[in-house]
Amino acid sequence: MNYSRRLWGVVALLVLFAVGAPLLEQPVFLFAAAGLLAWVLAHGYQFVAAARWLEGELVVEQTPTTPAFVDEARPFTVRVSLPRPADLRLRVEPRVPVAGDPTIEPVELAPGETAAESTGTLTWRVAGEYRLEPASVRVADRWGLFSATFRAGETPTARIDPPRPRDTYIAEGGASLLSTLGRQQTVLRGNGFDLGEVREYVPGDAITRIDWKATARLDDLHVREFESETAVVTTMILDARAGLHAGPPGATKFDYLRQVALALVGESRNSGEPIGLYVLDDEGVSGLPARATGEQYERLRRRLYAIETVEGAGLDSTRLHRRSRQRTRRVARSLEGDETAFARRLRPFLADDTSASVESDRLYRLLRSGRARTTLAGGGTVLTVVLTDDANRAALRESVRLAQRRDGHVVVFLTPSALFDAGADDAADARATYGRLREFDTFRRELSGMAGVSAFEVGPGSRLERVLREAEARRQRVEARP
Repeated sequence: MNYSRRLWGVVALLVLFAVGAPLLEQPVFLFAAAGLLAWVLAHGYQFVAAARWLEGELVVEQTPTTPAFVDEARPFTVRVSLPRPADLRLRVEPRVPVAGDPTIEPVELAPGETAAESTGTLTWRVAGEYRLEPASVRVADRWGLFSATFRAGETPTARIDPPRPRDTYIAEGGASLLSTLGRQQTVLRGNGFDLGEVREYVPGDAITRIDWKATARLDDLHVREFESETAVVTTMILDARAGLHAGPPGATKFDYLRQVALALVGESRNSGEPIGLYVLDDEGVSGLPARATGEQYERLRRRLYAIETVEGAGLDSTRLHRRSRQRTRRVARSLEGDETAFARRLRPFLADDTSASVESDRLYRLLRSGRARTTLAGGGTVLTVVLTDDANRAALRESVRLAQRRDGHVVVFLTPSALFDAGADDAADARATYGRLREFDTFRRELSGMAGVSAFEVGPGSRLERVLREAEARRQRVEARP
């Protein structure tokens, strides 16, 4: 219990009365001092009893919005309630870990009130899982003589995920290249592969039934109704190599692909279908075979968020691949005129540097090894989902062919390097970027043209729109010339 300055003032007055009574020969002062002392003691006893009762009965609810993302201000509410009124004043302040930045007024409960709340925002600066501490409660009597402080309330856990791209577009060539799906990360997959009737989308249709090829062709949302349902086992292969970390923090190639992978996990959780994940980085491959359990879905989500994107680690993908090809040609020239058995064995591979780049590609080697292969005990369909960029198109083309021959159904999500490499945001380079985007779309169409393969573009919608606006403005200027 704490004593306020006001109480010490009352004590000083009490002493003054007690000392003044004999000096002034006024017994009434002595009676006043005794009465004041009795009142202070009785009031102090009542305060202690009331504070103890309140500490046991007070309900404090702290409600942070979870899950949340780093640097995203989300609603944060603190509520307090009592079973009956108390003759005390309360002030409740939340206690947030150092990684959180709350903007919220303390909750105040006046004497006679039984409930109050305060709503503000809570912004987390670092990803992770945090547990809020019990709130700090300060109680005081209505006269302001006594006060006490204690902790009370629940200790909820808040899950904070890394930053996410805010302008993701997912599209499939042609006119749909101009389409931006905003924050929609729900992924492009139906509930079966026996094709039925295509019809226009109506509100209430599941987003997973949208037929994106028909939508692109007809320039309006269409859904496909499946004649029969088959169990789908999804195996994701996510590329997390250094080249995938190109782009601004929170908006790298990998960040966009991770959003698609998370959406796929969510779709599989909703449908109760098995899903697995293989992460390919510069150190090797780590995998979680496909399962359909709540624990599996949570493990996949945690695994995806555990992959850190390193600022500045991403290189210009096209430049990196070009350097690799130049290095191969230098080795080939160094072997000219060498007639040793080793040189003769190596020369056919170096003569075609494309073959060398394919054979050395980690994604191709993973698929060829069969490590990421899913074997079904009963009926069903295996869907291989590859999430990568277009840096090594020759290797990706062969990798997709391998996966298609093995499993039959392949979906490829591609981030165009043209939108992430140096100069993508430079208006002066817009023409070159647009040309590279056209080449990218030609390559994506080539993949989609393979039997059982669908290929989609994933990237920053705002950056794409800027490049397209520049290209359209340039076209109009050319047409306006006499």
